[in-house]
Amino acid sequence: MTKFVCPRSNGQEIACAALQAPEMAMDKTMLSRALEVIERVLTEGAKTHPPNDWREKGVLGNLDHAHGHELLFRHGDNQEEDNLAHAATRFMMALQLREEGKDDTTE
Repeated sequence: MTKFVCPRSNGQEIACAALQAPEMAMDKTMLSRALEVIERVLTEGAKTHPPNDWREKGVLGNLDHAHGHELLFRHGDNQEEDNLAHAATRFMMALQLREEGKDDTTE
């Protein structure tokens, strides 16, 4: 059995048990289409939002923003923008801030 190793941001590596199961086999293209959509959202957002505006919102602000897009998506409101893509982007922004140690959820 192939051993899958995942690098961590602190330079350590951990065994990724989930990736070892054949039904969970991942390749580099697994999320490529989703990431392309998020890249489009970021590119378009850069035209309408101040630089790094998302960082000022913090983890909770980005989660709130993501939730708003999620609710719009669930109610079928996708005429003006792709709310699922916008929600995913905001979730990734919140995750990025948390991974950078800027987690405001414990304040």
